[in-house]
Amino acid sequence: MPSLIRKYSIGKNRILKGFMAGFTLTSEGVLRTLDGQSRHTLILGHIDSAEQDTVWGRLAFEFSAANDMVLVTRAFASNELEFIKNGSITKFDDFLLDKNVPLSDKEKLFAAVGASRISDADDILLYDQKGRYLWIFIDVYGAGEASVSNIRLMLPGDVFMRTFPEIYQKEGDFFHRYLSIFSSLYNDFQELIDSVDKLLDIDTAPEGLLPLFAEWLGIEVDGGILDSACLRKLIANAYPLLRVKGTKEAIMGIVRILTDDEAYIVEQRSLRSDSLPEDREPFEALYGKSPYEFTILINRKADEKLRSRLLLLVNQFKPAQSRVKIVFLGETCRLGSYCYLDVNARIADIGCGALDDGKSALNGMFYLQ
Repeated sequence: MPSLIRKYSIGKNRILKGFMAGFTLTSEGVLRTLDGQSRHTLILGHIDSAEQDTVWGRLAFEFSAANDMVLVTRAFASNELEFIKNGSITKFDDFLLDKNVPLSDKEKLFAAVGASRISDADDILLYDQKGRYLWIFIDVYGAGEASVSNIRLMLPGDVFMRTFPEIYQKEGDFFHRYLSIFSSLYNDFQELIDSVDKLLDIDTAPEGLLPLFAEWLGIEVDGGILDSACLRKLIANAYPLLRVKGTKEAIMGIVRILTDDEAYIVEQRSLRSDSLPEDREPFEALYGKSPYEFTILINRKADEKLRSRLLLLVNQFKPAQSRVKIVFLGETCRLGSYCYLDVNARIADIGCGALDDGKSALNGMFYLQ
């Protein structure tokens, strides 16, 4: 059945243009209650259907809150953008979105124009509201954590009524409301179907699907070691990395995904083996004894979490017989200029000194800049 519904999605920009008190708005467009307040309010400016005497359909949003919090939603429609207040013409938006107007006066206006008022429901039928423009007033009462998101309007409220003879298409009667239950279910399924592309998009897919996408590509990410940002970057670059799997290029690609720090890959077989006997032990500890070993040198302080992530992924992209070592270079140190036979030996960082500052003595550990 083709969808005949017009949809209005209430996004972040429209919410910012409305009246908001007791809520904070996240970058994703989610309203969250502020601590220390017992009333949280959102009033939206008019929504234009572009048609006179529009019969509004379904208002739905996602709401979650503590058990002792109360949700109240009000909505009214009108063909006019203005009303008479104390003998003068006033715009609805100017009055409802004004921060200096008490909320009690705004409630009285909604009651005076015959607004629908629904408690503790996040899926509402607005068949009794008729007019080109619609205003929405959402209240959450009580202290605690609550959120409101994904606000949307649908016109008309259902598509099933149009499949019946005209004599049955009387809006607002029992038959209409009964069919609206099934129409709402159909609309929800249709929304899920329409959003399938977002589920398969790496940038918008839910975090829970990312390990599944990695598994499809043959990459093991079990254990929750990788965060969502790292997983998205890995999956997005998986195809070119898998093409060069088992090469130095693939290993360096993994390193670049996990860290922006300068890094080097040193293969043991490519180094000269004519080192002095006293240097052989540290050489082998750093680069290994076998020609099948290689070392990743990373120019940063030791990070065990990063090391675990690297081992998890590098072991899946390295040649089968090879072994990897990961070395964090950390900060470098210097020896003083008067060191001999372990006398006057001192490890120190060279610092910048200044004359006549009364703080530093130029004792060989400083230089003038």
